[in-house]
Amino acid sequence: TSRDWDDRIKEYFFLSDRLGLRFCCLWSGWSAKPPYEVHAPGIEWCKELGMGGVLGTPGNMFEYHNGNYKDYTETVLREGAKNLVNKYKDYVPIYVNLGNEPHAATDERAQEMVAAYKAMYEGVKAADPNVLVIGTSCGADEIYFKNGFHSYLDVFDFHAYDDANHRTNTKDRNGTNKWLTFYTTRGKV
Repeated sequence: TSRDWDDRIKEYFFLSDRLGLRFCCLWSGWSAKPPYEVHAPGIEWCKELGMGGVLGTPGNMFEYHNGNYKDYTETVLREGAKNLVNKYKDYVPIYVNLGNEPHAATDERAQEMVAAYKAMYEGVKAADPNVLVIGTSCGADEIYFKNGFHSYLDVFDFHAYDDANHRTNTKDRNGTNKWLTFYTTRGKV
């Protein structure tokens, strides 16, 4: 997959294609008001290039309490995720990404985020149970696992800012090997 700091730039899609990457992340989402209108800027370039899309969600708004995140109730998240999948699943191959690098300091915040991930996961699976859901990239932060985040993903997203040899083994931590692991961000900070 390809990911960058602003997934709306046309050149990002064409460079990703030239590099042989077959899925591009999209800054997609939906409105908080019925009928939960969805958007995915750049998906037309994925189609033109024969690429798939990694569809984003409002999950990051919950992770950082940004914007009108309180308007995104569990119903809005569930129905919006369902609409997102239904609109784009036959347009290009898709995955759905639930969020990006949350930093929960408390059980209460982690529970709030896990409830949002659960609602979006359920919406995706209601629309198409075959679409893979990529969990937010929380690393090995125990607070998320303690609150059940791993129950609402098909793929564990791992951002390696050190090197891949230092990541925590999710199989050891959770007692299961249910997930695929994607590295969607790599580098040292």
